[in-house]
This record gives sequence, structure tokens and C-alpha cells, in this order.
Amino acid sequence: MYQEVIIQKQSEDPEIKTNAIMAEHEILKAMTIIEDELKEKVSSKYFIAYKNNPIQFINNEVFIFNPDKDPATIPFKLYPYQEKFLDEVYIAYKTSDKILDEKTRQDKWE
Repeated sequence: MYQEVIIQKQSEDPEIKTNAIMAEHEILKAMTIIEDELKEKVSSKYFIAYKNNPIQFINNEVFIFNPDKDPATIPFKLYPYQEKFLDEVYIAYKTSDKILDEKTRQDKWE
């Protein structure tokens, strides 16, 4: 249907051209509404899925950017000890507890 509208927009008849422009506007408006609804559903789906699982969010959605590599974006995957630490932090956050962490710059040399 959209292709027909594009062809009709090129018509010499001003009435056909006007109707095609109006139809194109309505099609684009409908597409925008559908796209916005889809974005809302997807974002709420992701929010619900990741709300209580920061480890899953990091492993699935976080990337490292390195322009010297090909591909330049590399998935960020947590090590088991990092997952354990995040679990402890998340539990402390949810229960309003305090935790102590000793951090180093480089924890593993592999």
C-alpha cells in the first residue's frame, strides 16, 4: 500500500497527489504509534526481566568498546568472583545492610 501511495504522489492530477500526501501522512502516523507502543512494551519487558537480576543485565546488555579491535564492541562478561560480589552488593542494597569490600586494580592475571 505504501508503494502505491508513493507512486500516486508523483501523479500530475492535483487531487490524486493531495490524497496520496494525506494517505502517506496517516501511514507514517500509524507507524509511529506502533513503533512507540512496541518500544514501551520492549522497555518494560526488559525492565521487569532485569529489575531483580543485575548480573543478567550486565552479561546480556553491557558492551566494551575498543576501536582497535574488530569487532569494536565486545560483550562484557562477568567472572564468577565478580558475579559473587555483585550478588553480595545487591543483597546488601535490598536489605539496607552495609558491606565492606577490599578492591584491587587487577584481581586476576591470566
